[in-house]
Amino acid sequence: MRVRAKGTGRPDRWRAFFVELYPHEVGHVRWLVVTALAVALIGLGDLCLAQITRPPRLGVEATGNGTQLLVHWVQPGTLAWDAGIRPGDDVVAIDNRAVLPTDNTDTVARASTLEVRTPSGAPVVARADAALVALAPLLKSFPAIAIAFFGVGGIVFVVANDVLTGGIILAFATSSAVMLLAALIAPFGAAWALALEYASFLGFGAGTFLVFLVFPVNRLGVPSRRRFALGFLVAHGALLVLYLFAVAFDTGLYPATQVGAFGALALDVLGAGALAVRALTKPPPVARQARFALGFIAIGLLLGVAPFGVLSLGPSLLGLGEIVRPDVAVLSMICLPLSLGVAVLGRQFLGISRIVRRNLIALLVWGALLATYGVVFDVLALRLGVTEGHPARWLGVMLLGIGLVVETFPLAQHRLRYALERMLFRDVYDYPETLHALGARIVRLAGLEEIARLVLGEVGTTLDVAWLAIEIGDEEGGHERFTWGDFPERGWETMEAADLAVADLYPLIADGARIGSLVVGPKRHDDGLRPEDDQLLQTLAHVLAPALRNALLIRRLEHQVAMLGAREGELAALSAELIRVQEDERRRLALDLHDDPLQRATLLARELGDRDDIPAAGRWRESVDEIAIALRSICMGLRPPFLDDFGLAGGLEWLVHDVSARSHLAVRLSIPAESGRRFGRLPSELETALFRVAQEALANCQKHARASQVTVVLEREARVVRLLISDDGRGPTDPEGREDCPSLGIIGMRERLRSLGGAVTVQGRPEGGTIVTAEVDLGRRSDSGESVIPSD
Repeated sequence: MRVRAKGTGRPDRWRAFFVELYPHEVGHVRWLVVTALAVALIGLGDLCLAQITRPPRLGVEATGNGTQLLVHWVQPGTLAWDAGIRPGDDVVAIDNRAVLPTDNTDTVARASTLEVRTPSGAPVVARADAALVALAPLLKSFPAIAIAFFGVGGIVFVVANDVLTGGIILAFATSSAVMLLAALIAPFGAAWALALEYASFLGFGAGTFLVFLVFPVNRLGVPSRRRFALGFLVAHGALLVLYLFAVAFDTGLYPATQVGAFGALALDVLGAGALAVRALTKPPPVARQARFALGFIAIGLLLGVAPFGVLSLGPSLLGLGEIVRPDVAVLSMICLPLSLGVAVLGRQFLGISRIVRRNLIALLVWGALLATYGVVFDVLALRLGVTEGHPARWLGVMLLGIGLVVETFPLAQHRLRYALERMLFRDVYDYPETLHALGARIVRLAGLEEIARLVLGEVGTTLDVAWLAIEIGDEEGGHERFTWGDFPERGWETMEAADLAVADLYPLIADGARIGSLVVGPKRHDDGLRPEDDQLLQTLAHVLAPALRNALLIRRLEHQVAMLGAREGELAALSAELIRVQEDERRRLALDLHDDPLQRATLLARELGDRDDIPAAGRWRESVDEIAIALRSICMGLRPPFLDDFGLAGGLEWLVHDVSARSHLAVRLSIPAESGRRFGRLPSELETALFRVAQEALANCQKHARASQVTVVLEREARVVRLLISDDGRGPTDPEGREDCPSLGIIGMRERLRSLGGAVTVQGRPEGGTIVTAEVDLGRRSDSGESVIPSD
């Protein structure tokens, strides 16, 4: 089973037939076609040379009636026709002499000068040597331009991937070359030359329209458009048939054929312009390529026409004389086929269009400057009356002009080229300055997104690309993408091959590991990255990779710090909850011990005291009393009732007396009054926390400090509550009082006050011993605006 694409059946059958007819590579067939056309053009050139060497013919036939000669036929398009001679005119003079009775049709046909009188009585003179005078400067320029047209068309046809586009451009180039060659010999009166010029003129117009029909956007993929193109060619063929009929049978129709030919050319050019504008409205990838190709053709058109107008035609019209001879100035028309060829092949051979285009801009700038210098010097010479008859003045002006050009031309052409390239290409920049400025801004940034946005925006604007992307991946498998411009929504990694062909990827490597990629899309006004662009991006990738790596590390560190902070907050909340649960459990245990075991022991002691009949009752009662005392002591240790009944001051008084009674420590409590008032109550949780700090500090004095005296001070200054426990023991192990590894007791004290906004410090005293300070700010507020210390 054979599968074919929709709308391609007939071309496939023709291609299969052609391959069977010529079973070699298609490239060989293209060479044969180009060679055959080249041989035909060479033959046409030989005919042109042969015709030019012959005497020109006016293309007039006349018949005599015995007394006068009357014109009965004039070949359209000849010098006689252009001069205004028409059938019915009376021949007055032949080769500057009066008409003789012996003159006949042959005499008129061989005449180089012919004077006639129209039926209205107006004299008309036609000169055959006018052709030589008019065409002599172009005998070398037109063949050179014709060779350029055909050469470019042949190269495009041979190497282009699209055979249809290459064939149409070859036909257009061949028509242009034939038109230029035929224009040289048509005025000499050869009938075949006039027909060839008319046909090539129509072919030039049709070729212009067809070129833009297939380039930069090929519109012949639809059958209806192919039928339109065929009808278009048939219409131009009908104009050619009308011309041949007018020349052979009715010369009166020739003016209509001229109007038709020029009208067709105007319509062809307008249609080509409409197709070009239409191509610019396509989606971004197609519009970008069309903008590049049409812009290049526009530059070639400007370079082809401007030099002739500026250097030759313009100064002549202004009466300043020609700066450059017309035959030399018209050679700039070679830029037309060159620009078309480079625009077509630019997609296939990236880089050649850029080189040619920028060199064309340089030629344009140089030509404009030289023309300006020439006009200025001519005007100056006219104003000063300097002529070659005054050698000293002439030499002085020449030396002044040369000095002015030498001093101003390098700087002027550099600035003009820079401004013009900046306007047309938008990717002109100073490499060292751009790299230095961008690198300096990168190193001052630390955020990952800030660096990516800066690089993408600056590079995208500087290089004039359609889009940019930075892909970053970490060791944990996470990926992040930053984009700029018209980035494809589906992502560059899944783009089609046609899109990937214009995208460049630069790996970002830091510390020997690849951390991501810098992906550069196509240019907006160019066909690809230049070597300096590639060098800038490679250098920038080396600068960007460490910066992104550091930003990744900083962000990862910040994340870890945030996680640690969150965990620390969770641990602090858990610690506060554990302390609260512990205090609640202590209170519950104290109440349970007080309400049940302690009461039972008390009742048992009373019962044993009443049993005098049991000898051992007294001894048992003493044991039960000791158990009751122990239970009461445990209850007081778990939750002293003084703390709940009398507050922190009462709790500390009980603690000091208890420690003094149960140890060798001499403990002194000091609670200075504030403005003559009692210390007062604090929130319950704060009183419990400060009491436990004092309890732990006194326990440490008993176990580790080997102290003999301890002072406990509880004071209150405005909103600050401070608890100090100082002893005369051996002090901290570190002579400077630092705590490299605090004990669990100190950690517990700090954890109790941390959730309440307090702090505990342990320092050595200069005279020996240790001082523990617990300080809490009663007015400290949390982030939510509430006090961290609950009120009673």
